[in-house]
Amino acid sequence: MLAWTMMTLALAGDAKPAPVTVTVTDEAGAVVPAARVRFLEEDELHLVNSGTGMFTTSVLYLRDGSEKVLEKGSTHAFEVVAPGYQRFSGEVVFDGRKEAVAVTLSPMEAPTASTPAGERAMEAYAELLAAKPHEEGFLLASRRVVDAAGRSRRAGRAPRRWPGAPRR
Repeated sequence: MLAWTMMTLALAGDAKPAPVTVTVTDEAGAVVPAARVRFLEEDELHLVNSGTGMFTTSVLYLRDGSEKVLEKGSTHAFEVVAPGYQRFSGEVVFDGRKEAVAVTLSPMEAPTASTPAGERAMEAYAELLAAKPHEEGFLLASRRVVDAAGRSRRAGRAPRRWPGAPRR
């Protein structure tokens, strides 16, 4: 009975965790299923729920292996990353209630031939094609391998046995 009372008093003295839910959507309001949330105090990237776009936590897992409970009055920086979208950075201040943070990700702008980055990429690709237009047994554009007899197959696949080919 004494142990139960001591444990109850110890738990009552602990700070109540303040859970946070981060919801990630794109500019059209659609869920970004591959988004990951990371609080800067920890190293882990947490995957959002692919159906709802939400991630909820009340504990941070610090680099030294310890855990830190999110408490009332604390402020924590976080970032959200997703393939094809620009990185989002922000802060959340915990006021003791369940926090809800809505994050809208902007699509990453792909370089086009009319931008300086796109022009450099096109020039590099043209140089690659000029240097190695069709290496022996490899066709760059289609990723097909051609054997000595002129038969082709997709790169990375085992060759098929052709009719009349000798058995190994």
